[in-house]
Amino acid sequence: MIYLKGALVGLTAALAASVISILAVLVLALLPFSLSLIWGSDAAGAGSLGYFFVSWSTASLLGIALVAFAIGFYWELRRVSKIR
Repeated sequence: MIYLKGALVGLTAALAASVISILAVLVLALLPFSLSLIWGSDAAGAGSLGYFFVSWSTASLLGIALVAFAIGFYWELRRVSKIR
């Protein structure tokens, strides 16, 4: 039961980290375009920075989720072992 709870906490942490990283990439990708619209500068120059953030692969997202799962799983196991 301890490992099941640890796995559930790990999956929740992985899902939360994935959603946060996707939102961060979207915000960072749209930031140069929105700033160019506000300041009235050339949007083509801002596109290169936005393309850098959009070009993240699923491997980086998987790595973030894997690290978050491991941290969440360890956190729950450590918390439960301190209670007992």
